[in-house]
Amino acid sequence: MDRAYPRRVRHWTAAIVWALLGVSGAQAQREDGSTLQAMPRNGAEITLDGVIDEAIWESVPRATGMVERRPDPGAAAPLDSSIQILFDRESLWVATCNEIGEGEVPRAAERTRDSANIFSDDTAILKFDVRHDQRNTVGFGVNPAGAQIDFIAIDRGRTFRREYDAVWEAAVHVGDDEWCVEWRIPTAALGLAPTEGPRVLGFNYTRDHNLRQATYDWQPMPVELGPASAHYYGELQGLRDMASGRPLTLIPYALAGLGSENEAQWPARSPWELRIGGDAQMRLGEDVWGEMTLWTDFAQVDLDDAVLNLGRFPLFLPERRPFFLSGLDIFGFGTPGANQLFFSRRIGLNDDGDAVPMYGGLKVYGRTGNLSLGLLHVYTGDPHTAWGVARARVNVGEGSYVGAMATLAAPLEGERPAYSAGADFLVEAAAGRLTLAGFAASTLNDELEGETEAEGRAYQSGIATALNARWRGTRWRPYASFRWTDERFDPRVGFLRRGDVATAESGVRYLHRVNTLGLEYLAMSASGSLALRGDFERRLGYSTGVSWEADWRNGWRMELGLSLAEDEVEESFELVPNVEVLPGIYQPRQVEARVSRNRQNNPSLSAGYSYTDGFYGGFAHRADGEITFNLGALWRWSNRVSWAAFELPGDRWRKTFAYGGRLTIAPNTSLFMDAGTQLDSANERVDVLGRLRWRYRSGSDLFVVYRMRHRYGELDEIDPPAEWEHRITLKWTFRTDLML
Repeated sequence: MDRAYPRRVRHWTAAIVWALLGVSGAQAQREDGSTLQAMPRNGAEITLDGVIDEAIWESVPRATGMVERRPDPGAAAPLDSSIQILFDRESLWVATCNEIGEGEVPRAAERTRDSANIFSDDTAILKFDVRHDQRNTVGFGVNPAGAQIDFIAIDRGRTFRREYDAVWEAAVHVGDDEWCVEWRIPTAALGLAPTEGPRVLGFNYTRDHNLRQATYDWQPMPVELGPASAHYYGELQGLRDMASGRPLTLIPYALAGLGSENEAQWPARSPWELRIGGDAQMRLGEDVWGEMTLWTDFAQVDLDDAVLNLGRFPLFLPERRPFFLSGLDIFGFGTPGANQLFFSRRIGLNDDGDAVPMYGGLKVYGRTGNLSLGLLHVYTGDPHTAWGVARARVNVGEGSYVGAMATLAAPLEGERPAYSAGADFLVEAAAGRLTLAGFAASTLNDELEGETEAEGRAYQSGIATALNARWRGTRWRPYASFRWTDERFDPRVGFLRRGDVATAESGVRYLHRVNTLGLEYLAMSASGSLALRGDFERRLGYSTGVSWEADWRNGWRMELGLSLAEDEVEESFELVPNVEVLPGIYQPRQVEARVSRNRQNNPSLSAGYSYTDGFYGGFAHRADGEITFNLGALWRWSNRVSWAAFELPGDRWRKTFAYGGRLTIAPNTSLFMDAGTQLDSANERVDVLGRLRWRYRSGSDLFVVYRMRHRYGELDEIDPPAEWEHRITLKWTFRTDLML
């Protein structure tokens, strides 16, 4: 028995491993019909009007047979689509048609460009794995109103950005029984390197079917792996001799602004602002790109979401500026939102999210063979600082890599330069279901050895490391992670949520698909974490929790969660202005509930409530809500509210409130106006953004932007901030695409 038991364990272990790999491997096998043959255009005239009536389309192979991703994964789509593709040396020409059910009217509520709301309409989406390495996706989407979106999805969707803003064309025609799109996608928009001879791209086509709350794919993709799992794409074959020359894109701009005197602008510190600048992008090698920006302006950037931060750690706010978004597949390093060696929001924006002078920047990124490289250098003012990033990655197999990064923040006066460097890896197996990732990094920063400059300065080094593992199965989805940073780790060009801590986390999610009572699935999750000081000598806290979720096919969702935790506060901090949390050990217990109706409905909404007993020794109620109305075809009104009421020991009952609202008017897909308002009661501030954007030609815009900030309440008597700040900005951009 003693010898048989280990043998039986080995047999069962092997069986389980081979079963897991076998299931995922079976799903990864390409089936018949997973290839689409593109045909040469041979100079045939095509009018982009959405009507597929040119004679050449009759001879082009047609792909059909859409498969549901949701609500019934793997089922044949009740309404089919067709895809046909032509090519010439400079572009892909695509024709797609989607069936319309009897009595249906395809939804086309979104008219603005690059809005994520388009995915809540009936939407046609082309997805290209340009390098055919099953890693990254370049996507293009159109709804029946002709609104467009383009995006990039990095490492099979782990990073998704819709600020891609390529130049391409599409036209839509809505008929009685189908709606069709004709597309022209230039090779420059795809980022195709020039080649002679045959070329194969990864390819998939997706249709979001709003009225049925459903999503269909040409090549089936497991819903648990997300919409950009390039491993499961089909192949686009027959392409050859594409992308001649060396593309050069120039985007000059001119800007004029006027603000109130207390909102004086750089460089003259005057209410007036007159400036010219621009961006340029050029292919430097086969798949290597260079970008330059001069006198960079971010006048069109949105306001960040209004949120309440009732904690002592900083919020993680995503990057929105186009210059920093290209080359994302190369520059990513670390755990987003927790510990990143490079976080581009540290450049050109201060801690309040306000722009500081960004005089210029250079960026080179791309790939040669299995080696990916990225170099970034930016010069900013206020204070004058040079920022640098260098990145290298070696791709291994399908989806895996090893890499290294180094960063530099060099103030031109005062402190000495701050350095950081690290190495990372990513391993994917079992057709993308198993992911292992990790990194190790070090920082070297200028610090005072004593209390004064005279006592000398020295470089202080810090270390951080992390390891993450995740399995994404059809039903079971476990994960585990470990992160450690010592007390001196300080990535000046990165983001660190919490230092001097070692954190271990693990959890599992179980999902059961059902088809009763209108349900789509039921899910349960359990998680836990443990935090120790960076020297591992004392526990700083723990947390554990369970949650339940029910999703209905009509778009409704209900969630319930319970958790308890222990948290040691080592230093006092200001929770909100004039409210201090003292050091101590706190043991919060929380119950929370949420109900939501997804964006495919009108109105869409989400509302949540939580109660925390033991909130820093007291208690807290929190509530938040979001509701969006589509007021006909031209108007959208969205509102987001966060509210909290709490009482700490020895203090009075306090309330905080944050509101963010936006009204968007879009007469057509080239012109839109929006007005946004934010109120933050904790910081006693109101922000207003009004914006008009006219895309008068592909890639070229005219912006009129009005910003106002109002500070109210008790102002600082020693150095009072301006009570009212105003600025109006007119910005003109003109995009030119050349082929050298």
